Amino acid sequence: MPSFVVRAGCFALGAIACSSRALAGAPVAIVEDVGGIVLGVEPMDYLGAGQKITLNDGAFIVVSYFSSCAREKITGGEVVIQDGRSVVTGGAVVRMVAKCDGEKLQLGQGQGEQTAGVVVRGITASDFAFGKNVVTLYGASPTLVAPAGGSITIERLNPKEEPETLPAERVGGRLVYDYAREDRALVPGGLYRATAGDRKALFRIDAAAEPGPTPLIGRLVLISAP
Repeated sequence: MPSFVVRAGCFALGAIACSSRALAGAPVAIVEDVGGIVLGVEPMDYLGAGQKITLNDGAFIVVSYFSSCAREKITGGEVVIQDGRSVVTGGAVVRMVAKCDGEKLQLGQGQGEQTAGVVVRGITASDFAFGKNVVTLYGASPTLVAPAGGSITIERLNPKEEPETLPAERVGGRLVYDYAREDRALVPGGLYRATAGDRKALFRIDAAAEPGPTPLIGRLVLISAP
């Protein structure tokens, strides 16, 4: 799970990262982890195209991109978030691309019903029949992210099982439950619905999905609007 974050004013404390909290554009990525004393950016924050982040020596940020399925660990330097990857000046980048349902993971700013999962308020049988509004996860131990407050429940739909309320925890400004951290997994081939308040996310686990801490972008379910 993401590391603990200390928040303070933007002044010299050693390994510090500074960023504007406001999205510069539509959300294109999510903060997976941070290291050092991080200011203005927290785990599970959305990042917008054009957003700038400054990382002092020793500070790092891990960013996962929705459309490209890329994961970047950036240490130090000036970072500009773009659609699909970062532009880094004066820092080091380790980049990999994982398997994910990139098209359906793409977020639209302010459009909660279209966030990854995909979030919907009305679900019909035809949605399942034709795969509409259902994202495929390539890891069997999802990380579910929802608005802070309330709770997250999950239920299997094929065959239908009773909903389970998950003991999610507050991470940054969101509610998170990580199956990998709890050493749990869902059933490959299973179709699931996650619920947080009036938002619902539909997803299926790929038949070849493996349990455990596989790349986050391939097992991420967002039940929260940016």
